[in-house]
Parts: sequence; C-alpha cells; structure tokens
Amino acid sequence: RHEPLPKPKSCEDVRQKHETLHWVLPVTLATVYFSAGLCIGAQHGWTVVQSIYFSVVTMTTCGYGDFSFGAAAGYDQLLGSGFIILGVLTFGLSFAFLTRSAMQNSQTEIRKAVAERKRSDEPGRRRRADFIFEEARKRLRADLTRALAAISFVIGAGAVIIGIIEEWDWRTSVYWSVTTVTSVGYGDVVPNTEIARLAVAAMMICASVVYGNSLGFLNSYLYLTQAETREEVLTQFGDALTVEALDMLASGAEVRKLGLCHDERTMSKAEFCLYMLYKLDCVSREELLACQTAFEQLDANRNDELDIQDVVAAGRTSHPEPVSTSPA
Repeated sequence: RHEPLPKPKSCEDVRQKHETLHWVLPVTLATVYFSAGLCIGAQHGWTVVQSIYFSVVTMTTCGYGDFSFGAAAGYDQLLGSGFIILGVLTFGLSFAFLTRSAMQNSQTEIRKAVAERKRSDEPGRRRRADFIFEEARKRLRADLTRALAAISFVIGAGAVIIGIIEEWDWRTSVYWSVTTVTSVGYGDVVPNTEIARLAVAAMMICASVVYGNSLGFLNSYLYLTQAETREEVLTQFGDALTVEALDMLASGAEVRKLGLCHDERTMSKAEFCLYMLYKLDCVSREELLACQTAFEQLDANRNDELDIQDVVAAGRTSHPEPVSTSPA
C-alpha cells in the first residue's frame, strides 16, 4: 500500500503545533523577573520570602508600599522603574494567554454541546444559531457561577488564614482580603510575618487566574452570541434563487472587487462559500486576494486549475502516486 498523502496545513494545525511555544515568552519573562526580584531582595537584605512577596505585589500592581526601592533619589529608583515595567509586562502577557486559553476551551465545549443537541433535535425544527445562543448563555451562567464561587473562596480563605496568622479581627481581615484580591492595595493593612507574606503571594496568583478565566468566559460568550447575526447573513437569499440575487452574486460590484467573478452568468459553489466567508467577516478582501495570488503562483499553465501539467511546467516531475484502495 502507498502511504496516505499529507493534509495541507491549516491555521489550527499551526496553532496546535506552536501552542507550547506560546508560553515560552511569558515563562521566560517570569523567570527573569523573579530572578531579578531575588537579586534586588539580596541587595536590600530581604529574605527569599520577602523578595518573592515584593515581586508578586509589584507584578499584580497591588503595591502595598511596605517594601519598595526607597524615597531617596538614586539608581535604585531607576532600577525599580525597569523592574516594575518588566513585572507588569510579564503579568499582562500571562493574563492574556490565560484568557485566550479559557475562551478557546469554552468555545470548544459549547460547539460540542451544540453538535450533540442538534443531532438529537428533529431535522429542520430549530436553527443552529438558536442552539449556540442557548448553550452559550447556559455555559456562561455556569462558568461565572464557578468563577464567583472561586473568587469568594479566595477572599474568604485569605481573610481567615492571614487574619489568624496576623491576629486581626474579622472586619480588618475581610477589608484587607478584598483590597488585596482586587489589587487596590491601600497599604494601611499589610502582613508582617514571613508565612503570611508567602500565603499572600500564592493568594494573589490564584486570584489572577480566576480573573483571567472569567474574562475568557465573557469574551467567549460575546463571540458565540453573534451566531444570530451570522445565521441572518447566511440565509439572506432564502430557499429559492431569484434573478436579482443571481445578478448580485454572479456579477455584482463587490464580487468583482473580491476577484470572485469568473463568469457573469454563474457563481460556483466555491465562489459562493468564499463570498459568504467574506460577508461573515471570517476573511478579509486582502486575505482573499492573497489566496488568489498564491494559487496563481502554483498555476503555471494559467488554466485556473492545479494539475500535473503545472508540476511539469515547474520542473518538478516527481509526484506521489495516488493512494491505492485495492486490497493488499
């Protein structure tokens, strides 16, 4: 048997291939950032825990002010400025990747659920957009409920644990926990023990993860609820073609501008699909024209088809044999 021919790459294939590489930059920045934080801590005579605590408080923009580069003008403040920028950049990139990951996972789960519900529904009874809207709304409620429960748990656990360690009353503990989790960080109430500072660093990172996931859920919901609009675009020509619609599709000004008008009397299935993708904002005019340019570069004999003659004309006469379907 001949080996199956490889599939052409898609954007999804490339994304999956480089998914791990997407985290290289934020992980590298985080490593450099915390290493710099430890060096700064050693320079100021801080312990390892104090240095980590200072780095996390800076990175999450909480900024209590109990540890800083000092008020006196000097090179320490210039160093601090660079350290702050690096920390905010590290946090921003990590937060963005976390949000995107949550949004993609949410969309994938919704699409799977919609496909299952659509198969179980009577044919033609309901539009796919209705399923998407309902499933997205239900998923958003569940995701945000979990996120609210998680952030409430972080606030409550932080208030109890840090309050016990620092021997604060419950009002002060709740006040401190809320100002910390929301990164307000007034600085009037701060932890003073090593173990509390270590717990605070972990608490801030957990809160950031919850916020990132919540934002991803919201973005996913807003994206998927556009299904109603996309459905209206796809069904705008109805169930039966009219003369006006044919003229618009086969030789309209917009179709000509997109390079999809090869015959003023007809429009092929491929041309219609490309035109609809453009109307759905899935592809831009520039991207369509770029695809046509890429095709024309491969179409050596200019017959609007890719065939063996194009391979011969390009001087690459070796090509894979077709896959055999006969028994071995």
